[in-house]
Amino acid sequence: MWEKELLWKCNTISTFDTSKTVVSKLNGLVSPFSIYLDGEIGGGKTTVCKSIGKFYGFSKIISSSFSKVSYHQNSNKKDLIHCDFYNVVNQSEFFYNEVFDNITSCCIFLSEWSSFIYELKMQQFYMKIITTGDFNRNISFYMLHSTQ
Repeated sequence: MWEKELLWKCNTISTFDTSKTVVSKLNGLVSPFSIYLDGEIGGGKTTVCKSIGKFYGFSKIISSSFSKVSYHQNSNKKDLIHCDFYNVVNQSEFFYNEVFDNITSCCIFLSEWSSFIYELKMQQFYMKIITTGDFNRNISFYMLHSTQ
């Protein structure tokens, strides 16, 4: 079980505003960390992942919907793993067979559409993105605490 502690909430009015706001609010995060992004199709999850990646020096993040997972390394030898579980039937099996062994002590793990929060030795966060208009978003960001 996981308990969520709300760290911040914000409303954004455009894709640009969403990207800049999220990056400014996450500015103090130091890897390793994971962020589980939750929201509807087209809600901005991948846009947020791209913005986070770009901020940390990963410039080629694309939607993983068809490949399910993409691995990136920046010039500082830090790793970013971007998972999109939208089309994955057995998410837990896929995670432990394809992703888990690639998570390092200096890794950023970004996960879209995950049905599970995995036990990882890093700070873990949950971001809820709610579309409130064409490009308007209501974003809530939580720290996750294991209750086990």
